[in-house]
Amino acid sequence: MRKIIVVPGKCLVAGLFIIMASIPLRAQIYVGGPLSENTTWTNNGNYYIVVENVIVPSGITLTIEPGVNILFELNTSLQVKGTLVASGNLADTITFRPEGDSWGGIYFNGSRTVVDEEGNYVSGSILSYARIENSAYSVVLQENAGVLVQNSLLKGASFGFYIKDATWNIVRNCVIEGHDFGVFLASSFRAYQNLFQDNVVNNNRYVGFFVNNSSGLIHHNTITGNRISGNLVGLYLGNDGPVDQGFNLVTGNIFRDNSFGIRLFQDTSLIERNYIINNQITGIEIIGAGHSTIRHNLIAGSGLWGIAVEQNAQFNHFESNSIEY
Repeated sequence: MRKIIVVPGKCLVAGLFIIMASIPLRAQIYVGGPLSENTTWTNNGNYYIVVENVIVPSGITLTIEPGVNILFELNTSLQVKGTLVASGNLADTITFRPEGDSWGGIYFNGSRTVVDEEGNYVSGSILSYARIENSAYSVVLQENAGVLVQNSLLKGASFGFYIKDATWNIVRNCVIEGHDFGVFLASSFRAYQNLFQDNVVNNNRYVGFFVNNSSGLIHHNTITGNRISGNLVGLYLGNDGPVDQGFNLVTGNIFRDNSFGIRLFQDTSLIERNYIINNQITGIEIIGAGHSTIRHNLIAGSGLWGIAVEQNAQFNHFESNSIEY
């Protein structure tokens, strides 16, 4: 991997030098290309500038210490086939942002995490207490990736999380805001047993959670404990395709102040114990979906309909929902 260190020069104006001497000057460490050995980016006050894609191959670990700042040149990205350990803390987050206007994002290409039965991190890749801003994709999970992303801010991309062929990922306690799509599960790619828990998903231009049509490939995912607000659609589940059994669980979320709370196209979904409040048009709209269960939800303050059933939706089960206007 190319590595160049540039140390800032001293100020030559005596009066200014006395003032500036007390301000820590930051070097710039230029990085790019594939890693050939385990590597640590240390928090020594320097900026890491990515000038070409940083690639973490299988069998290699890149560790990023708390407080490290990484700037990406245009169209560059971090691509992880091996292991990324980027675990900041509340006082020292790890920052990923562009040097200019935009950059590519973080790609987990088959990288995996090991957690215990309670979901606590054991080994493998982790992205924790990170700030990821102004990229094309904040985080891409693909090629059978299954990683832990937690306690992080994702802001200002076309896609917050872009997920295709990815299983057993855990996304929790993150803020996902200011994107076109907050969380996007791509059409016709496998995505199952993914957990989205206790996130704030707000002010995304189009959709907070978009679970695309999958002909049965997107299934048994759990969306729970999230606060989803200020989006055009809070949750778009299924996207009007052919028979599409999902068995996805949507429970214990707050959908508030979206235009549409939930738009359901996918069959065999379970939507229960959600608060669906003050959405401008509908609380839950069921469009052509069948054999889904909608129960124990509180739906209040919808602009037009609390629950709307359309386009041959049939064999759905409704139980103990409270609808208030």
